[in-house]
Amino acid sequence: DWFVVLDEMTQIFEAQNQMGPYRNYSLHISRTFCFSPFFKACAFTVGEQSITSVTVDPSTESMAKGDIATFEALVVNVNLADPQVVWTVTYADDDDEGKIVLDRLDGRHVSVRLTDTLEGNVTLTATSVFDNTKTGTATISPAV
Repeated sequence: DWFVVLDEMTQIFEAQNQMGPYRNYSLHISRTFCFSPFFKACAFTVGEQSITSVTVDPSTESMAKGDIATFEALVVNVNLADPQVVWTVTYADDDDEGKIVLDRLDGRHVSVRLTDTLEGNVTLTATSVFDNTKTGTATISPAV
């Protein structure tokens, strides 16, 4: 149903400037990026692509001020559907807003840093890029 072609081109062009003894230089860079579990390869699939489920590991985490935790979205895909997710945070207590910093590590991993002590629980949600009806959640609670 689809195939992937990754291409890179870097060229420097030199031209004589007719206004005097000058040279003009141009740098041209062209790159094509796309998703494939096979780097620089082709893949053909039979059947429709889909996401079966998204879960977050670990599903619960207790954190104190300054703690860092890493979460992984476990995505079950069919026929090489894109397994990447978008991460969002929902706060149970409005006073907690902004206390969590997300650093995306790649398409399915995120690092969570707590900048201040939490007052209530926080829900971390991973939503499939391919099928936004498939989500997984984790609960971050204040360390006791």
